[in-house]
This record gives sequence, C-alpha cells and structure tokens, in this order.
Amino acid sequence: MVENNLNDLSESFSIRLSKRDLSLLEKISDARGCSSSDFIRSLLRAGFRKLAYLTEEEKKAVGEICPVCGGKL
Repeated sequence: MVENNLNDLSESFSIRLSKRDLSLLEKISDARGCSSSDFIRSLLRAGFRKLAYLTEEEKKAVGEICPVCGGKL
C-alpha cells in the first residue's frame, strides 16, 4: 500500500514565481487553510494523477481531496 504522508519529506525543490503568482498562491493557500508548500505539493500530486504518472494504488492514495486543507484538487 502506498502511503500519502506529507510529513515524510526529505527533498527540496526551488522555483521562481512572478509577484502576481506568488500573491495568488499565498491568498489561495491562506483561504484553504494550508501553507503554500502544502498547496503546491497537493497540486503537483493531482497533476501526476491527472497525467497518469501514478499507479492505480498511488492514485487512490492521492485522492481528489487535499489531505492538508481538505479542498478539492
């Protein structure tokens, strides 16, 4: 079984954003009650799921609801 554990984080990755995108990211994640990092991780996993880069078991683990803030992905 694949665990969907956002606390098991060992790697980091940096990206550059426009001021507008960063502002939107902060507003959206605040409104959803989660950190910007958690929101981006959830979006990334949802993208993997949508693009079929996950196994069926991983898709079930990711689900369609953000495990951090409970919002729909």
